[in-house]
Amino acid sequence: MGIKSVGLYANFEREGVQDLCDRIIAELSARNVHIYATQASDVRNQKVERLERRALLKTVELILVIGGDGTFLHAATDLAGAAIPMLGINKGHLGFLSELEEDDFFPMLDRILTGDFSIERRMKITGSLIREGEIIAEMTGLNDVVINRDPLDNTIALDVFMGDALVDHYRGDGLIIATPTGSTGYSFSAGGPLIYPGTDCLIVNPICAHLMGVRSIIIPANASVDVYLTRGRAGAYLVADGVNPMRMQLGDHLHVERAPSTVQLVHMRKHPFFEAVHTKMLNTHERKPR
Repeated sequence: MGIKSVGLYANFEREGVQDLCDRIIAELSARNVHIYATQASDVRNQKVERLERRALLKTVELILVIGGDGTFLHAATDLAGAAIPMLGINKGHLGFLSELEEDDFFPMLDRILTGDFSIERRMKITGSLIREGEIIAEMTGLNDVVINRDPLDNTIALDVFMGDALVDHYRGDGLIIATPTGSTGYSFSAGGPLIYPGTDCLIVNPICAHLMGVRSIIIPANASVDVYLTRGRAGAYLVADGVNPMRMQLGDHLHVERAPSTVQLVHMRKHPFFEAVHTKMLNTHERKPR
């Protein structure tokens, strides 16, 4: 029967996104596809019906995410818990999480609407901030959960455990706990390894460790990680996927584990990971200008 209801999630602060959305909406409408967006969306098109988030997730069969990697991460957070395939269309700088560039989308539209694509389920992680034995905040990340020192402080000290086993005492600027998806993001910039998507593991990666020889560690995805802030005059900042930072106080404890839900990424071709690595990360001349 094909896909008849599509959700739009777009970053309208990006140049050209509104025009691209209008083109997409026109093509979908011509094929009698219903188009929806959340109430908070800035989309300006009368053919788009706005729905409350829960209603949208019950209605759409596919979500088109238009923007860069940050937009995709926001979508994964805002639409968390929905078992709906997400197709990224790149209008950002790197676009590593985007399956298609703008020029690729329209020739593939009929394939997309007939469901001629594969779905990859990407793991997420949850972080719980614990203070005096009580959970005071929770967060979920597709890429990572990060502890960063206060910019006005010097180094912080962190005791890291995997279950009951001490991983290490780290002293530096912070710590990244990343998924395989996040291995191409902040963790990669901090010297971490690239991990093939779907690999069942997590990365524990210190940031600017104040000791020679300290490197990232790969642990099983079903392991839990507990991090204790043992030194830091100004505390630290805790953030998942780079949004909504919160303060972490001396003595606080972060518990990280695999999330129960996944994010469903749409793929239109085989082995897009290696293609993306070569064209978007290794060959810098292929990157889009800012």
